[in-house]
Amino acid sequence: MTETEVLQPWVCADCRGPLTSLGADRCRCAACGVEFPRVGGVWCLGRSTSEVAAYFDETSAREGSVVETTDYGSLDSFRLRKETFAALVQWQGCRQTLDVGCGGGDFSAEIAGQQTVYGIDLSLNMARRAATKGLICAQASGERLPFPDGTFDLVYCLEAIQYVHEPQPLLAELVRVARPGAAVVVSSLTNSLLREARKLFLPPRLRGVLLTHSPVRLAAHLREAGAEVGEICYLYQPTNKVTRRTGIARSWAAQIASTSFYVAARKHG
Repeated sequence: MTETEVLQPWVCADCRGPLTSLGADRCRCAACGVEFPRVGGVWCLGRSTSEVAAYFDETSAREGSVVETTDYGSLDSFRLRKETFAALVQWQGCRQTLDVGCGGGDFSAEIAGQQTVYGIDLSLNMARRAATKGLICAQASGERLPFPDGTFDLVYCLEAIQYVHEPQPLLAELVRVARPGAAVVVSSLTNSLLREARKLFLPPRLRGVLLTHSPVRLAAHLREAGAEVGEICYLYQPTNKVTRRTGIARSWAAQIASTSFYVAARKHG
């Protein structure tokens, strides 16, 4: 790399200025002058001292990136989520896809084998593991995505928003970086007894971090950001049941009884 080479499609997470190379392992924002390092092949474009990032850095170093150590919980639950996702969006044929909160890359590994997939995670260790599975990764915050407007044909944030206290800025960023007409998909755990029981197995420092967000509220935020919500899917484990509702119709029974949900939207063209 030369010192004038622009690192597309990455931009500065602080001001969205272009990033120019300072060599193999460092770059600088041409607009504000902030410098960013690359560690283990992954650009560090955001700063985080959160308990969530520290926890997943430790988890990745100790246990590696395996489905059973993530919020998916089991291989059966993981398969059900992938099947539900595939029913919601047609990812085949997309040129560029973004996975926000990519973790170790387990969910996007198959997609990355067929198209360009970018991955963002607060945890540097998780982002480095995802990079070994074909994703092009950076350590950054979902609330300040290091990409220009309208970059991706598909954007998704799966099982990550439950660690975000205020989801509106993150959802606005997902819509911002999507191209007009692109699908935007969000999933999270629901306010169920199973979710509350799962918190007992988390470290004490994370029990207050794992949050519940109403799917209807998330859908409303997506609409405010410029996306049209298509449907909300509720998943029930361990029965593997899935129910689908069009638009943002509220279902208290589904929110209480289900274990997770998906909200599928599309950015206005």
